[in-house]
Amino acid sequence: MRTALTGAGVGADEVGLIEAHGTGTLIGDPIELRALTEAFREQTDRTGFCAIGSVKSNIGHLLSAAGIAGLVKALLAVEHAEIPPTLFCETPNPRFDFATSPFAPATRGREWTGRRVAGVSAFGLGGTNAHAIVSEPPGGPRPVRSPLPAPVFSRRRLWRERPSQPRQQTAAPAGPPAARQPDTGPLVASVLQLSFRTHGKAGV
Repeated sequence: MRTALTGAGVGADEVGLIEAHGTGTLIGDPIELRALTEAFREQTDRTGFCAIGSVKSNIGHLLSAAGIAGLVKALLAVEHAEIPPTLFCETPNPRFDFATSPFAPATRGREWTGRRVAGVSAFGLGGTNAHAIVSEPPGGPRPVRSPLPAPVFSRRRLWRERPSQPRQQTAAPAGPPAARQPDTGPLVASVLQLSFRTHGKAGV
């Protein structure tokens, strides 16, 4: 989380929502909360200013897709300016003291006022941890990108020519007609050459 905050150029006291890994375990959740508190305490002594929750209370644990689900939730919260509730969290884990931490469980939905900055904390099997910071775009008019020109396609099919000389006739094979192979003539192969050019670069 320290690295994510530094990379985003964001102070801990600017973060209004943390989407935690939050599996609801008696031991794992307090460990995660203490680590987040330690990172936040390096920059601020404020308490209870940052909502915290986990989308797992809504959709369950998605295993290898759990992290991206948390990221999507954080992005939607930032986009719609709403702090979404975490279900079944009316009685917080007794092994962590929320009253002295920067965090407060988001047990009800509410409007998100002020600058919207969210953090995502996701853990994977084997110690693969990921942290991200997402925020609303800066104020002022948003940049408008002009549509790119349509790519130009060049298509050509190259055929292998049939022999110009007629084939020599051979005697019909013996046996009943059903056992004879159809006389289809020589096979003809083709190659499709397709190329396109866009953004000043060509591809095949």
